[in-house]
Formats: sequence, C-alpha cells, structure tokens
Amino acid sequence: MMVTETANPFVVVENIQAELLLATFLFCHGRLLEGQYHLTQAISLAIGAKLHKIRSSHEDSATGMNSPLLPPTSDPMVEGERINAFWTVFILSNCWDATVDTSTSLIAVFGDGNLEVDLPWPLTMPEYQQEGFPPDLPRGTWTVQKFLTQIVPDVSSSNEFSKLAMYAKASILFKRARKIEWHLQRGQEIPDTPPNRVLCDLIESFVASLPPMKGTVIRFAPSELGFPYNAVSGEFSTIGMQLVTLTLAHASIVHVYSVTVETNAASMKKPFEAAKACVEALRNPEVRMYFKRSSRINPCFGCLWENVCQVFVKWIRTARGRVDAEDVRMMFGISEDEVVELLEVIIGVMHSYAWRSPILKQVLEKVRKAYQEIPPSKVYTLS
Repeated sequence: MMVTETANPFVVVENIQAELLLATFLFCHGRLLEGQYHLTQAISLAIGAKLHKIRSSHEDSATGMNSPLLPPTSDPMVEGERINAFWTVFILSNCWDATVDTSTSLIAVFGDGNLEVDLPWPLTMPEYQQEGFPPDLPRGTWTVQKFLTQIVPDVSSSNEFSKLAMYAKASILFKRARKIEWHLQRGQEIPDTPPNRVLCDLIESFVASLPPMKGTVIRFAPSELGFPYNAVSGEFSTIGMQLVTLTLAHASIVHVYSVTVETNAASMKKPFEAAKACVEALRNPEVRMYFKRSSRINPCFGCLWENVCQVFVKWIRTARGRVDAEDVRMMFGISEDEVVELLEVIIGVMHSYAWRSPILKQVLEKVRKAYQEIPPSKVYTLS
C-alpha cells in the first residue's frame, strides 16, 4: 500500500494493524523470515504516514514539512489509534531486532538517537476514551532522545508512565543494551551511544520506577499488540504488558553486564539479581493466571527467558568450578540448590507453554542441554 495525502486514514491504520498481527502470529509460530517481512511492511506504512510526527513541534504549517500525512482529527480515540499504531510498530521492532540481531528496526531508520520521533508517549485505548491527553500537553520534540538523556519528564502527564509507554521505554533500553553487548563481544568501540555507565544508570533507574505488578482487565484494542489476549471476549489483562516490560528491563541489565559474567564473579551479582527478579515475577498469582488464560505467548519471551536461564547456568558452572565456590555462594547469599530451583522454575514455565510456541520449544531444548552439560562440583584437596 502506498501512503499518500489522499489515502484513507482508517485504511492506513488498519493496514498497519493487520501487518503487525501477521508479524506477531508468524513470530509466534517460528516463521521468522515471513514475520520480519510483515514487520518491515508495518514499519514502512508507519513511516510513510509520518505517524512519528503526530503532535510534533517541528511541523511547518506553511509547507507541510514534518507533518503527518493523515488529516488531523479531534477524536481522541482516532488519534489514539494512530499514536498506538506507531508505538506498537516501534516496540515490536526494537524487541524482535534485538532478539535476532538484524538491522530492520526503526533505530536503523531514524538514526541511533531516534531524534525524529516527536509524537507523545502512548496511553491505552480506554485511557484515550476516559480522559485522553490534557489540553495543555505541549507538542513533542525528540521524545525518545529525551528519555535516553534522562531529561526529567513532566510527572503530571499520565502518558509518560502509562503501561504502554513503559513497555516502549523498556524496549528501547533492551535494544540499546543488546547493541552494546554485540559491540563489546566483537571488541569494537561503541559508536554514537551513551557511555556504558550512563546506560546502566538509566536502566537501573527505570527498573526502580516500575510499580508493583497488578493487572486490570480492559477491552482489547487492535493497535495494542505484542501480548496475549482473549480472542473470544476481546479483552486482555495489563498484567501481561507489565510482565514483558519488567522482563525486558531486567534482561537489559543482564546484557549490559554479560561480557564479564564468566570471568569476574563479582560482576555476576547485578545480572543475577535481575534474572532472579524475572523468576520472582513468574511466581505472581496474577501472572500464573494470565498465562493459563492466554491464547498465545509473546514471542519475545523465548529470547528473554533464555537470557535469564543463561545467568543461572553460568552461576552454577562458575560456583562448581572455583576453589572459592563457598565464597561465591556467600557473596550472593544463596545456595546452589536455591539457584537450581530458580532455574527449574523458569524451565517449568517454558515446558508448560512450549507447545504454543516453536521458539519457546527451541529455547527450552537449548537450556536443558546447557544445564545437563554443567560438570559436577570439583573436589579440591590440600597438597
């Protein structure tokens, strides 16, 4: 579909939503190349319609430059669908491209700083219906860049901390953390990105800002994808969005520190605590109910849970292979049996839902193999 000024705005948004649905469905079923194709189509439509320029302060009313191609609307629900269509493309692109290490993401399109994203952080569709954006909400500039440079947000703006906005922010951090990891693993310098320490501080600050997980059931909005929903009742629980946000944030910590995990026991502590937090979240009764009732599993969970399991596997391998194994256990305040239990909890969750997702099934097999290959504890004797 070619996006022009005469294009039907409803058709444009519906096409983006359709491409996202197809991409998510294909990712869930392990059809990666097809999924990436439809995700790229959704990206092209969103960019072509200039959805990232909604409510932009960079608009030039005289020339129309930097203005959305779709006609303006006073209907908060219509505007909300457009805003959420973009952010959903952005989230899925960040998550998926960070997972498979490709270059099809919006970061590649907008530049590493995402300087051209000016639209406001999103709300959920019921929030647009109930209150929408405040009348005095200023027009946006460099929305993502302000987040990355830790410019203090307006705490009076509910969209800054909406569940969907926090999901988007977590996806940004995850993408950044993965990029830094790739560069460090290859012994490369990190071009045009915040220093490692700055990113670590931002991730940890973001994690600290996450509220306790407590879900509410709201009506399903087609533009809010990337998490399971009840296809019969048309409802979803926000607990799923909160879970993937929390997991993305903690997985970002894991990736930032991953390059030193195996050689420096002290450096294992932060990624270990992050991985442990992901498991604790799975023990939440609402989360267990959420998975039980969901019709599908977010395809990103496969990659994220694999990262978590790798931390535990490395911890066990390190503890068993060191002379000072007892010191390692004391430093973490946890025994090997307790770490094994954490690993088995997440393996159990993956086992329960692997039949729904080929990706999850593949990850489960890799984790089990890595776990089984851990050598037994060494016995050291005084010579």
